[in-house]
Amino acid sequence: LSLEISALIPAFLLNLSSSGRTLQSTPNTKSEGEYKRLVEAMKESVRENLSLEDIAQRKHTSVSYIKYLFHLYAGVGAKQYYATIRLNEAIKLLEEGESVTEVSAKLNFSSPEYFSLFFKKQTGHTVMEHLAITRADAAKFLLRRDSLPMARVEELAGDSSERAFYRQFKQVTGMTPKAYRNQL
Repeated sequence: LSLEISALIPAFLLNLSSSGRTLQSTPNTKSEGEYKRLVEAMKESVRENLSLEDIAQRKHTSVSYIKYLFHLYAGVGAKQYYATIRLNEAIKLLEEGESVTEVSAKLNFSSPEYFSLFFKKQTGHTVMEHLAITRADAAKFLLRRDSLPMARVEELAGDSSERAFYRQFKQVTGMTPKAYRNQL
């Protein structure tokens, strides 16, 4: 898979699983209501790094029932769903400027190294690659606006220097920002 597609997979999974595919806003069955309560519990505990056993204990249910509900309503396993919630929180924190160490601590990972391994396993690329892709995508959006000077695009895309901006943009897209703008 290309880096751009692999970067979209976690968000797609969360959107798919958050929508509950065919769930309505009001649960039609007891199991739908229990599923929605479990989803909320996962979202509320995203910074605690709970196991399925912990969630089951808090919600007075069994791990096997949680797994059943997530396969039924989300189409993915409960562990993968929770990992996706944690990943999206990590991405949000990283894009707000938090360091790997800070994100690791806030999301209660055992170490920054373990967080980095988790991130790579979930997304297919490293934290630095993700940030480069995100910045390049922001720059591509901004470059479509002819009126913005290149220095302003660099600044808004979040790169610290002109050299870093050009290098990362070319690494991600295969062309310079100027060439990208000219091809539009």
